[in-house]
Amino acid sequence: MLGERLLQNGSISPDELQAALEDQRASGELFGDVLLRRRLVTEDELAAALAQETCVPFVAASGMTPDPTAVALVPEPFARRHLLVPLGFYEDALEVLQANPLDVAVIDDLQRVLGRPVQVVCATRSDVLQLIEAGYHGPVRSLEELGLSRRTLNVFHEALGAPSGLVLVAGPRGAGTTTTVHSALSHLGRRARNILTVDDMTVTGPDPDVIMVGEIGSAETAHLALREALAGALVVGTVRAPDAAGAVVRLLDLELEPDRVAEGLVAAIAQRLVRLICPGCRAPASEPAGALARVGLVPDPDVALYRGTGCERCEGSGYGGYLGVFEILVPDGAIRALVRERPDAARLREAAVAAGMATLLDDALSKALFGRITIEDVVGTADG
Repeated sequence: MLGERLLQNGSISPDELQAALEDQRASGELFGDVLLRRRLVTEDELAAALAQETCVPFVAASGMTPDPTAVALVPEPFARRHLLVPLGFYEDALEVLQANPLDVAVIDDLQRVLGRPVQVVCATRSDVLQLIEAGYHGPVRSLEELGLSRRTLNVFHEALGAPSGLVLVAGPRGAGTTTTVHSALSHLGRRARNILTVDDMTVTGPDPDVIMVGEIGSAETAHLALREALAGALVVGTVRAPDAAGAVVRLLDLELEPDRVAEGLVAAIAQRLVRLICPGCRAPASEPAGALARVGLVPDPDVALYRGTGCERCEGSGYGGYLGVFEILVPDGAIRALVRERPDAARLREAAVAAGMATLLDDALSKALFGRITIEDVVGTADG
């Protein structure tokens, strides 16, 4: 018992222990919280005693930096609610810093959800809260920072606000889909929903509101993701597909029933990464008529297009980072009816455009006309 451990350590007296126990019975708080509120122990004394009681190492967390890959496995609301933060990996185990190692049930849940062992170390509550801030607000970009147009951002926000269903994030490898998923989870986490991040859809926690699954690349994963989406969870997952229509067709190719896909699909957002023109050396550029024709443009002296000329800021490259181009397909009644017919991607894309979807090419052209990317990168988007 924690109280007896503190008594043996000389941290509290028998009278203080009795008073704290009576306080706990009346308030319903955790015993450690009562001790801290009554200033009977310091955070260090409490954490050290908890570590001794549970036989886990007690560490001073100053100077630690959570591994972003580990952080991405555990949603921020879950970490805050249970006062823990992923630190990194020790062999196959996820190493977690926990303020209350007596809460073994949450570690059991985490192991079940992640499908891997979890190794616990203990630290003070203050150290854990500081590392939560460092871990979750360092590597994750907001949706607003990814380059979505205002219209696409609003539609994506609406999709993420759905109470249940399947949201697909599509693109080839290296397109930034994982970044978008993590940004979406950060956005959802502001509502303090019960979010679970899983690599293996055969393992889910109790009644999650939101499930983030890694790549939906097998029939088994696709079936289970759709099952959870139809059962009441919002499921967000990545799909390797060239565009939004291709993402939906990919689900059908994975042997999902068209009726269930049509019912469960909330949105499919597709993306590519393009190079951002360096703002330090951006200048008007004359583009060959052939390149313009490939993306549906003709030479026009009244339309300015840009390139970076190279400067010290961009080390002569003419570019300064990357930007996403996006398209988002949100099924209406006509598109849901079409999905039930198992369409090919071209037919589904045509229907989505007719319903008002701005394509990847549309978004890339808009960014070029605003002087943010080159026609060369627009052509790359058009060529897939």
